[in-house]
Amino acid sequence: MRIDAVVINASPLITLFRSGQADLLPRLFTRIVIPEAVWQEVTVDEWEDT
Repeated sequence: MRIDAVVINASPLITLFRSGQADLLPRLFTRIVIPEAVWQEVTVDEWEDT
């Protein structure tokens, strides 16, 4: 059974972007839902890499 749509949270989204593998998402899923709160968490400029 193929999964066409997903709701993604911040941790996998951040990991995929930092590792340069964000292009996997649209290759795997037709519909990717990012809740507003997750988008805010991912795009905030206050992150400090440790």
